[in-house]
Amino acid sequence: MGLAHDLMPVVLIWNALKTARGVLGADMPEAEQAQELEGRTQKALTEGLASLKNLSQRDGVEFKSEMVDYVQDAVERCR
Repeated sequence: MGLAHDLMPVVLIWNALKTARGVLGADMPEAEQAQELEGRTQKALTEGLASLKNLSQRDGVEFKSEMVDYVQDAVERCR
């Protein structure tokens, strides 16, 4: 699934923003912009994962993909 491959960079960016804000705290440069971008990135991930779930089902049959599982696992680990 191409969408799963497209979501991995979004996972990496979201995790980097989350980690940077957690480590730097009040010293985070452009903290408001970073927080806004983190929120938008998280929303894109949430919507992308929901789309992956919808796309992996057809006529009541679920198609398994290791890449989809990998992306979902990566998101869970970053939370």
